[in-house]
Amino acid sequence: MLLRLPLPKKVYKFMEPKRLKELQGSKTFFINHLNNYSEEKLGSEIGDNDEGRLNTKFNIGNYTFNKGKPKNPIFEQAFRSMQRGIHIGEEANNVTLENVVIEQNIDDNNYYVYCTSLECDQKLKKEFGGATLVINDFQNFLLSINREMIKIGKQPYSFGACEYVSKRENVFTEFDSEFVMSLPFLIKEKRYGYQKEFRVLWKNSDNEIIKAPLKLYCPQALEYCEFVF
Repeated sequence: MLLRLPLPKKVYKFMEPKRLKELQGSKTFFINHLNNYSEEKLGSEIGDNDEGRLNTKFNIGNYTFNKGKPKNPIFEQAFRSMQRGIHIGEEANNVTLENVVIEQNIDDNNYYVYCTSLECDQKLKKEFGGATLVINDFQNFLLSINREMIKIGKQPYSFGACEYVSKRENVFTEFDSEFVMSLPFLIKEKRYGYQKEFRVLWKNSDNEIIKAPLKLYCPQALEYCEFVF
């Protein structure tokens, strides 16, 4: 239940006034899941049909695997961890790949998610309904939420600011010295960049597929919030 720093001190949750009023009265949070953001249902500004999806691609121009004498050991380690259709073991010697493209499509969206914004943007506030839950102490807010989530078998998984990209893909070559993959559940297309989204994610402790949002009674979390209608 420990939270890895840094966390933003303050974040904003935008919604319709009636939903904020319901939260104020019931002290019950609506926790959505990443498979529940259909653009057809929610519109293109709130919905996103590609939540949790990422394409990883290796573009290999010319590379030879030599046992015990790797030209780029970091590349070879990353390549072997991904291998799709081509298997080159550590014992391979004088094996050359030339003009090869290897792709892997990742769907990583089996999470509950609570979406907030790092800034109180008036355009964004209007798009999401016009009312705001201002979370003034985000760390203690999350500690309260996590305690209740754990009680019902939901495990804290990750959190972070969204990365806004032109394409949902990571492209690597044999010349790269770093192979840092983006987290699919924290990627958004650039058209959403103005939202400056910060997400918190949980998963089922038994890794069961999430089929519906949940409602979480947590009055303690509201001690760190204010309601702006």
